[in-house]
Amino acid sequence: MTEKKLMIRAYVPEEELYRDFFELATQSFAHGSPWTLRQYADTLADTQLKFFVAETEDTIIGYAGGKVLLDEAEIYSVAVAPDFKNRQLATQLVRTFIEYCKSQGVEVMYLEVRQSNVPARNFYKKLGFKEVGKRPEYYRHPIEDAVLMKCTIGKLEHYEQ
Repeated sequence: MTEKKLMIRAYVPEEELYRDFFELATQSFAHGSPWTLRQYADTLADTQLKFFVAETEDTIIGYAGGKVLLDEAEIYSVAVAPDFKNRQLATQLVRTFIEYCKSQGVEVMYLEVRQSNVPARNFYKKLGFKEVGKRPEYYRHPIEDAVLMKCTIGKLEHYEQ
């Protein structure tokens, strides 16, 4: 059996892949999708946001993206299909978003993650993010604090020119 070719590319809002993103998030996160289908539709239609999609020849298998505002960016969401976890795909997607952010003059990035999501917190720490605060009762279903993480892009060794 041959391995299907993997490609990471910029998401184009006209593609209207919000149902695919919602399904990936529902499968990927322990508590299901943190957003509703409508929130995905609205988010992906926002031209101020930038998302990247990982796909095989016929299937969306991951995404990552967020918002750039001047010299700061926020990662909104990252998800990878269960069959493709532990293959460095999330790392590739986040690094692609970071490289895009660098090209836009971003120096600092932020994100939130559930306090109980230790694997995600460790994942982001490996990419250079540090825990800098908490947002009490930020998440619903179940109610849980968010850990705020920050990364100064220019100080990361593997992102230096």
